[in-house]
Amino acid sequence: MAATFTWPIKRQNLVPAIFFALSFFVSELASAQISNDPAMLIKNRGVFGYITTFAPDPEIEGSYFYGEESFPITLYLAPTKDPFKVAAGNINLLDFSVLMDFEGSQYAVQSLFVDSLFAKGKWMVNARHVRGMEENKMMYFILHRGQRFNLLKEERMDLLAPTYVEALQVGNRNYTVQRKIRYYLINKNGDQYDVTKNIGDFKKEGNFSDLKRFYKGQALDFKEESDLLRFAKYADSLL
Repeated sequence: MAATFTWPIKRQNLVPAIFFALSFFVSELASAQISNDPAMLIKNRGVFGYITTFAPDPEIEGSYFYGEESFPITLYLAPTKDPFKVAAGNINLLDFSVLMDFEGSQYAVQSLFVDSLFAKGKWMVNARHVRGMEENKMMYFILHRGQRFNLLKEERMDLLAPTYVEALQVGNRNYTVQRKIRYYLINKNGDQYDVTKNIGDFKKEGNFSDLKRFYKGQALDFKEESDLLRFAKYADSLL
């Protein structure tokens, strides 16, 4: 088994279509009436084949969930975008399934059937809304939607294989997880910047001098999400 399990993400395929997709689905879903009870899905999971029982894998060491505790989630199923209010749930960052607590047990909605969700004040969108990424089992947080730039956050867990060496009796016998976070700023032309790095990536932007001046003047740190949001909003103001 390979040391690290990752998804085949083709980041260069993030294109302008994402602007239309994100704007459309957020406005559409935000106006939807949430009246469906997730208990209906769970009790009829034999019919809804994408609902399965869930239990943490004892061979994986460490948490691979978005939150340490359960939290409310507004879940929109694919392909109908039917909304469900989950009182207590979580997100599995290994496969992006959505977990639901119900009557003392946990159930998982496979990511293939998750169109999008709203949790902890943030939208999360399935990769199918990004052209060229439709087949990837990924979801992205939408941190900023602007007229010129969208700021997306990729947060996932990589599964690392056991490192135990029997002859030396050293290493870890279990699988472990490693959190990976990347941020992408995408302009209206489809140019995509991995802003996990630095301001130098923006050199081909026509107003790079203004962006650089703001970046340095505000002493921004692209490792800080709040600073990335400030930068994205400023970039949008330079229309």
